[in-house]
Amino acid sequence: MAVIIKEKKPKTILMNTVLVIEEGLTDREIISCCLQRVGYYVISAATSQEALEKLDINLPKVIFIDAILYSKNSFDICHKLKNNLSNKQIPIVLCSRKNSAIDKMRDMILGADAYITKPLNQVEIIQTAQRLIEAYDHRTRN
Repeated sequence: MAVIIKEKKPKTILMNTVLVIEEGLTDREIISCCLQRVGYYVISAATSQEALEKLDINLPKVIFIDAILYSKNSFDICHKLKNNLSNKQIPIVLCSRKNSAIDKMRDMILGADAYITKPLNQVEIIQTAQRLIEAYDHRTRN
């Protein structure tokens, strides 16, 4: 009897790729469209499970996560990503309707690299992605 070993494809880091994990279609489209307009390749996911499956194939340079995911706690996803060797360097942006200093500080402690409040500001989305991708490129080059 022959044993078939299924080989996993190596993960690919795509140039200027962003993963958007957002259950709300409107917010997912806002983030995706404004980043695509300035030249980013966007991979989107409506659930945490879908996002984790996409991360098995491609490694983005930044991840935007809705702070209120009903399918799984966004803080659990942050923790899981930051504790995985292949994902730990990828910056995470949490998007939330909560905008108190305490909420922002808690989210940064839990692993977020940036925090954007809703309603979403397209200029802030683009500037945050650019800043984090530049920092990611600098860190991974050295």
